[in-house]
Amino acid sequence: MPIGSTWRFLIEDPLLNILVGLSNWLFDSYGLAILAFTLITRLITFPLTKKTLNSMKNLQLIQPKIQEIQKKYSDPKRRSEETMKLYKEAGVNPLGCLGPQLIQLPIFIGLYQVIRLTSSQDVNKLTELAERLYNFDFITNGIPLSNEFLFINLNTNGEWYLALIVFISAYMQQKLSSASNQTTQNDQQKQMNKMLQIFMPVFFAYIIFSVPSGLGLYWGASTIMGIILHIMFIGMPENKMQLIPIIGSMASKKNTENNLNSLKEGKKDNEPSRSKRKNSRRGSGSSTKKTRPNKKRRRS
Repeated sequence: MPIGSTWRFLIEDPLLNILVGLSNWLFDSYGLAILAFTLITRLITFPLTKKTLNSMKNLQLIQPKIQEIQKKYSDPKRRSEETMKLYKEAGVNPLGCLGPQLIQLPIFIGLYQVIRLTSSQDVNKLTELAERLYNFDFITNGIPLSNEFLFINLNTNGEWYLALIVFISAYMQQKLSSASNQTTQNDQQKQMNKMLQIFMPVFFAYIIFSVPSGLGLYWGASTIMGIILHIMFIGMPENKMQLIPIIGSMASKKNTENNLNSLKEGKKDNEPSRSKRKNSRRGSGSSTKKTRPNKKRRRS
């Protein structure tokens, strides 16, 4: 069987029939069908998501031990070995967060093809749609589909408010994920992480801006559900303001400036003590020099 036919049989056709059936059950609303499908997808992948969140929570709990390893071992190879050993003991999987993302990728691509097919007004596309539906009344009666949901046209591209929702939710999700492994990263990794916290939400928003709005509705709802699950299982970070895109970047910038100022002040405070030590050493050295000739005179 060719790859295209296999993809349609395993991914596109099930997605198509599920969405049409849900739309028929949910008051002929294609938007509600997409939201219900998003919830069903989250429920199916919940065991894997829960495992990932528990791994992230365990990673937060072992942060003090990781800091001890970083201080104790200067050899990078030994440090990484001890860190991986600690990960294994605590049940932490550093790549566990990729599981739910990899599962959503084929769903995202398949949903893109399905929404393009169901929203098309071309006669050939409508004929193909009718041929690919399963022979069940609750599915065949769901055609035609409505492209209107609230004030959103699910067929059009470039809805800026959906792109904005995806950007904000993706930024918050990136911040929540990075807050759990701050101490496990070196300076270079932290700098790269800061770049990704801006680049990935912008990239996702650009994609949503370029695809049908039905796909943006699915991606935004799925990301918001992921944020809710993260807060339920792991909790909110100490600095909640960092979750807001502009204010969060300004707050983190202020924190770094305050840390630098505190370090500078600490150095300035140490300078008088150092100068006092130097003066005391000079004074002791000069006193010894003065006392040595007196000893010679007494001997004579």
